[in-house]
Amino acid sequence: MEAMAAGCVVTGFTVGGGQEYAKHANGLWVGEGPLPAMDLAIASLLVMDAPK
Repeated sequence: MEAMAAGCVVTGFTVGGGQEYAKHANGLWVGEGPLPAMDLAIASLLVMDAPK
């Protein structure tokens, strides 16, 4: 929540309390368990932030 309030893009799982605030507009979210999907979400954030 603090990261989103600071304007950071976040990634996380959509289970538990995360379902209440996980939206496509505020981060990259994956369901429970698929760790390769989480890896891809984190990698895509790094690519978005890479210098051009």
